[in-house]
Amino acid sequence: MTKLTFIIFIGILASCSNHQEAADNGEKKGRDGEREKKELLDITVEKLTQQDSYPGVESNLIRSTNYHASFSGTLNGEIAFVNFLVDSIRLPIGSLRIDGDAVKKEAYSMQGTYDKVELFSGRNIYSEIPTGGPTHPVAKYELSGLNLDQGVVMVEYTCYGQTYQHLLGTATKLESLYHP
Repeated sequence: MTKLTFIIFIGILASCSNHQEAADNGEKKGRDGEREKKELLDITVEKLTQQDSYPGVESNLIRSTNYHASFSGTLNGEIAFVNFLVDSIRLPIGSLRIDGDAVKKEAYSMQGTYDKVELFSGRNIYSEIPTGGPTHPVAKYELSGLNLDQGVVMVEYTCYGQTYQHLLGTATKLESLYHP
């Protein structure tokens, strides 16, 4: 191999390496040489609660459990929050607030740094035995494939077409509400 051929070969290798680094969007080399992904959610959870609510009228609805997460931080990508993951099911995000303002469902995709993001969802538990009272349609929840401990909540989100899950923590159980 001549000196000129060797120099051209090295130049081609360097060029391929630069293209690979550009294609690794969001990744960087760690000290040990392995690739590590940049955190998409760089957030601090400030509040994570669950609260049971019992209806005041006889029906097939036994109780509702509402989940609320509040956090601040940076979303490093076009993030769309989709579900809370609790127990073994997915609960669709019912509403989203940014700095106290409600956001329309179509605008759930967001990116940047936020002082306060709030996510809300709920789960209804129904009786299988007829009660003689009104009957509500029974909600069916999609299985998550996980078996989380009691009170543990994760959030499922999408970013650029990929689905990710992030552990929020263990929800603080608030005092139950009993409606007259």
